[in-house]
Amino acid sequence: MSLTVIDHSKHEYDEKGRCGCGYQCAHSEINAEGVCNECNAKMYAAVTVKSETGTTVKYFTKLTEAFEFAAKNENKGCTLKMLRDFFDRNTDINVNGGKLTVDMNGFGVYFNSFNGSGTQITIRSDSKCTFGVENGFSMDGGTVTFSGEVSVVCQNVKLNATYFSSYVETLKIDTLILEDGVLLKQLASITNANIANIDCSSEIYLYLNFSE
Repeated sequence: MSLTVIDHSKHEYDEKGRCGCGYQCAHSEINAEGVCNECNAKMYAAVTVKSETGTTVKYFTKLTEAFEFAAKNENKGCTLKMLRDFFDRNTDINVNGGKLTVDMNGFGVYFNSFNGSGTQITIRSDSKCTFGVENGFSMDGGTVTFSGEVSVVCQNVKLNATYFSSYVETLKIDTLILEDGVLLKQLASITNANIANIDCSSEIYLYLNFSE
């Protein structure tokens, strides 16, 4: 075992906020642009967790880690707030269990895939933005709700035993697959709905209510 001593008068951080000495910046002060004042790392999301002991906010430079943290059962009911746009066709978002709200905060995202199991998730925004998934949005159990000014653009949506509701301006899905156990699909108050193909392996009630 060898020990390396790095002589430095102050920390010098990489883009993730880690110094060569091994110290990880705590990201305790984040400015209005979503940048850490200490290490200058760009934060992509903040997760706010409320509990009996108070409210805590944790910042993330990796969006995948933010979603994984937010979906933990001990963080049930938390809010993941986007702090900047995220576009990466190589990124897969995975959530298992939990209950969370994703506040898009007017920022757009584009992933390769979004996969969940038994998660109760609400994705919303008070200002216009796009939630895009290139190669598949799937949820096995749980609930999925889109609301507000979010435009949803997905190549494929595959749902199993999932309640799905959408109250958004634009919903564009190339293929919608509803497997056994999906008891209700409700797409309501949509200005522009474009679903090219619907594949149902069991009897499904599909309600399309278009706002004027």
